[in-house]
Amino acid sequence: MNHAALILFRALRNPNAPAFATPRGVATYGELAVATLGCAQRFDQLGLKPQAVIGIGMRDMRAHLALMLAAELRGLASVSIQSSYALCRLRAAADGAVS
Repeated sequence: MNHAALILFRALRNPNAPAFATPRGVATYGELAVATLGCAQRFDQLGLKPQAVIGIGMRDMRAHLALMLAAELRGLASVSIQSSYALCRLRAAADGAVS
């Protein structure tokens, strides 16, 4: 069982249980599951296929984790990147990762 499947399983069993805490508050397994499935659905809409490489650079920890779990759920390769980097620097790093 991968991390994404484990989170979804825990959300089914106890959706109100705390999954993690940040300075902004506590996120429950149910909230994390909803966000993860929403991100996975968006990946499907974008036509991303398994083994596609995506960069994730979110300042919000909840969104970042949901995107990482959704990528795992869909078989995507994800790379966490610092979101404060300039766009041209991020593009150069992404281009270098797939060459």
